[in-house]
Amino acid sequence: IAVLLLAFVLACSARPGTSASSSSSSGASASSSSSSGTPSGVGPWGQDSYQPIAAALGDAGNDQGLAVVVGFSNQVFVAGKFDRTLTLGGHTVTSAGAGAVFVAAFAGDGTVMWLKALDGQVDVRVRGLGFSSGRDGVTVVCNFSGTVVLDGQEIVGWGQRDILVFHINTSGNVLWTRRIGGAGDNVALSISRRGMLAGYFTGEMDVATGVLRSSGQKDAFFLELSDTGLIQGPQAFGGPGDDEAVDAMRLPTGELFVAGHFHDAITPAGVLLTSQGGQDVFVVVLPGAGAQSWAERLGGAGEDVLRQVAIPMDGDVIALLMDGTHELAPGAAEPGNHLLMFGANRAVHWTLEPPAGISVVEVTYSRRVLLIGDASSPFAWGATQVTPVQGGVVILKVAHDGTPDTATLLEGSSTAHVTAGSASGQGMLHLTGMFQGELHGPDGLVIHSAGTDAFLLRMRE
Repeated sequence: IAVLLLAFVLACSARPGTSASSSSSSGASASSSSSSGTPSGVGPWGQDSYQPIAAALGDAGNDQGLAVVVGFSNQVFVAGKFDRTLTLGGHTVTSAGAGAVFVAAFAGDGTVMWLKALDGQVDVRVRGLGFSSGRDGVTVVCNFSGTVVLDGQEIVGWGQRDILVFHINTSGNVLWTRRIGGAGDNVALSISRRGMLAGYFTGEMDVATGVLRSSGQKDAFFLELSDTGLIQGPQAFGGPGDDEAVDAMRLPTGELFVAGHFHDAITPAGVLLTSQGGQDVFVVVLPGAGAQSWAERLGGAGEDVLRQVAIPMDGDVIALLMDGTHELAPGAAEPGNHLLMFGANRAVHWTLEPPAGISVVEVTYSRRVLLIGDASSPFAWGATQVTPVQGGVVILKVAHDGTPDTATLLEGSSTAHVTAGSASGQGMLHLTGMFQGELHGPDGLVIHSAGTDAFLLRMRE
């Protein structure tokens, strides 16, 4: 961790932020602090230029951060939900309904570059942020019903729920939009950093290049998006029950990785997987150059749910966070919350049972596994005793052998809930979620909410 030489507070919204040693009136705030020191690693994002950030994103309503990703030029993109009005750094968006989607871009120093809104009268929800194969801007995936408005353009849904994907460049211009759906229920659950979409659908789904048809109730699907929003390689699979693809990604070696959960039986990659209980987890790698496909079932007699997948950019390890039971050998089922670390060669390196409240897993460029979530009661993490007073955000580091390492607790005078994280190639971690009251960020930064506010935090891994 770099030695802190210089700190300053930089306002990113209409209301000033505070450091730990100063006071502030109530209301949303945004702060950043600058420090210099030894770079902790350089990825495709360029040279290390660490500035811790703690920003409250919200007004008096119910505002939530739901997705965050770091761009290739050090921009940070955050998306979430807001009520009625949201103002950040002199930019304001409004909603005619209750619960529109916002997308905000922050420069490397924490200043707000632009702010966009996707507005609708019914249900609109952001599902993730990623990239197409190009490096300019961010690709946003949302679920919506009825009619939504983006930059003055009305987009009308076809069915119960549809999928909307759009790309915004670094200047804040919407370059393209893509609607995906049909008469049934069409739901995206994630988009990878490389622009691969995963989710589920019922009935028929129009994917522009053709139609996918469900063989049961919900079927899993995945597809890739080009730089211009063209759909490539859409695929679906499923059985008679409900099947969902939670995450998908093209690995650098060319294989397609897909993971999710299923009922009854499915046959991905030509391999029959049969559930041992109500719902099990599946992991599939489809062939690429010089590789063979394989499929794995994880689960026991109960309900098993895949929460999140984390894969570094080079794709040589895969971390799965799941609830329920896992059974890597007959009779070895264990109930609870589980983290499994796979090698790309199908071998399970290790397993770990995280504490309650963990909802996010990230794998850094140095293969450091980070578990992030909410802390409301005391627990032990290796040699560290984590003792929250009011509740807050906890970041747990896992050693390379799968044992608990260190723990960091960020709390304040009220509650906080983390929903998403993104580790960059520079050894920085970005988090978003929601909080009420006061939240202590990194390097002594403190932010205050005006109601229930979204937050953005940047810190050293």
